[in-house]
Amino acid sequence: MSACVVVLLVGSSSVFGAAGEVAATQRSMIREEPSVSSAEVSPEGAVLSSVTASLSTSKEALAVSSSGEVAVLGVAAKPSKAEKRAARKAKRQASRQVARSAKKSVRKASREAVRSSRKSERKASRQAARKAERKLKRAAQPPKAAKKTTAKAASGECAEPHDFVIGIDASNSIGFKHWPVEVSFANSVIAELLGMNAGHRVATYYFAGVATQVSDFSNDAAALQSALSALEYKDVKFGATNHPAGFILSEELFGASPLADKKKIHLLITDGQPWKSCKHLSEAQVAALPCTPACQNGKGSCDYLSKKGKPTGAYCKCAVHTADSFNSKYVTYTVGVLNKNGRTGEGKLMAMATSPEFYMPASFEDLPSVLTDVTLGVCKDPATTTTSTTTTTEVSVCDSLGPDQHLRLDRATVIQNNLGGQGPASGGPEVIRYSDVATLADGTVVDLVVSSGGGYKPFEGQVVSNGLSGAVGLIGMEASEDGNAVDLDFSFVSSSSGLPVEMEAIDFSILDADTGLTSAQESVTVSGFDSFYVSKATELQVSTAPDGRTTFTATQSGHRGDNARDPLHLTEQEAKRSVNFVFTTVSKISMTLAVSNSAWVYGRDFLFSGKSAVKDCGVLG
Repeated sequence: MSACVVVLLVGSSSVFGAAGEVAATQRSMIREEPSVSSAEVSPEGAVLSSVTASLSTSKEALAVSSSGEVAVLGVAAKPSKAEKRAARKAKRQASRQVARSAKKSVRKASREAVRSSRKSERKASRQAARKAERKLKRAAQPPKAAKKTTAKAASGECAEPHDFVIGIDASNSIGFKHWPVEVSFANSVIAELLGMNAGHRVATYYFAGVATQVSDFSNDAAALQSALSALEYKDVKFGATNHPAGFILSEELFGASPLADKKKIHLLITDGQPWKSCKHLSEAQVAALPCTPACQNGKGSCDYLSKKGKPTGAYCKCAVHTADSFNSKYVTYTVGVLNKNGRTGEGKLMAMATSPEFYMPASFEDLPSVLTDVTLGVCKDPATTTTSTTTTTEVSVCDSLGPDQHLRLDRATVIQNNLGGQGPASGGPEVIRYSDVATLADGTVVDLVVSSGGGYKPFEGQVVSNGLSGAVGLIGMEASEDGNAVDLDFSFVSSSSGLPVEMEAIDFSILDADTGLTSAQESVTVSGFDSFYVSKATELQVSTAPDGRTTFTATQSGHRGDNARDPLHLTEQEAKRSVNFVFTTVSKISMTLAVSNSAWVYGRDFLFSGKSAVKDCGVLG
């Protein structure tokens, strides 16, 4: 008889002694034990049972043969609570690991896509740079062609000799690929300027950590170009973009020139990102510099650092401050070029130019197309300049020959606004203070403070507009049945100390002097000026006040929609309603603003600026 193995599950640790006893008692066990869950009898008479004790926490597996031998095959343990928790934890960890792996794969794919895109962009940029370089080299090679194409440009201001200083950026950010293109562009400008046969001279320098002169003033285009072309980028590049060094060197070069300051022009070619540019100032001087809008971060602060922990906000302040000081005497044009990372500091370049309109952005690909703008831009012919206003399609007919180099409301910031205690600020000094309106030759930053001797009365809710409207100062006054007048002082003070400073020469203009439909004539009464300019067809009535001062009274009606927006470019109507005063050696300008009696109560706006176009296109009063 063959052997038979029986598996028996019992609920205790005891083991039956023999197979015969098991067989004899199997039916009674099935009948009497409530804990038995199943039982079978094999053909050989052995028992195959599954028994679970009601109080047991485990099951034992027994093997019983027909000869009565019993063996324990194994134990199938019921998981404990700790084991269950461990199993759940393992499951969660496995799930998280799967999720992490999936995210990692997505990030990896994204990085690969970005790298591929950047690689394509760099390749395209290199191709464009090579193409532009070829174009520039072709443009710079034949000097005779340059003379033929540019001789016609020598008209107006360009017909007179000028001295030009051209500076090129040699910082690490330019890169090996862009350096020869930048040099070729500078050489092309040289060819254009000297090809005008107007007696111009050019000097050149490059800058990085310091500024290094390449050539002194010369009218020998070939020699100037050869000197620049001989520069190897590996020999001149440096890990800094110290714009102030370039401005300081340019001032030294201009100091030896016999020409008038207005005929000295600085052309700066750079990517516009100041770096390590405060070497000429102490920490205390840097801290005292104003935080101009061009240097502010999103929170309106200049106290920010780069990823490497460098004070990039301070670097910007130093560059713009030095440019402002330089531009109080000379003219600077900036050409913004893309660096090797495809970026340019446009806002900073506009701030370093004498005027925002003297900034010309360009990528290396389209530098050739900017060449004409640069060479004609530095020698603008006022007779051909046309600029549309921002509110109408009317073309300006009165244009300034150059920017205001002494009073720059276009870059100012209103830091206090509570004239006469009328708001909109709820407290603080009862003035309107415009920060950084000028920079003196000694580097002093100047603020303009407007104060009243009392009696300032704006129309209800009008003060929210006080301060600035673009590049124009604005002070609102109420037009009422009894009329309204206020005495104002426009004082020039040091931005850091608040002490009065003297302006050697300054233009101050009143714009958009008009009336209401039937009444409410605006007038300005002022004294202390050396001269004034108005349009040939001025609408302003000029008279002498009882106290000996001069009064300028509006005669034609107007409204807010026809207000002047750009004092340097005026329409015919705007010019007729403007007056430009010239002051010398002045620290305060006092005047009376008045609105005559009105049939109803409403608000009138007085607009003012530094230089206005009527000084150049108008007549001396």
